[in-house]
Amino acid sequence: MDDIYLTTEDIAEQLQISVFTVRRYIRSGKLRAVKLEGSYRIRRSEFERFLKAREIGEQPDE
Repeated sequence: MDDIYLTTEDIAEQLQISVFTVRRYIRSGKLRAVKLEGSYRIRRSEFERFLKAREIGEQPDE
């Protein structure tokens, strides 16, 4: 398992939002997470997918 896991606090800090908002994304199914003894953990790859799905604007030609 090479995946890195982030906490709700890590994500909240990176996005400059509240931990409550991150938990709301998880509970609504917008952000996938695992729950370990009452704490959520989010794979970095899932966090990147979550952000990519919310990008706005045209994609540059490749």
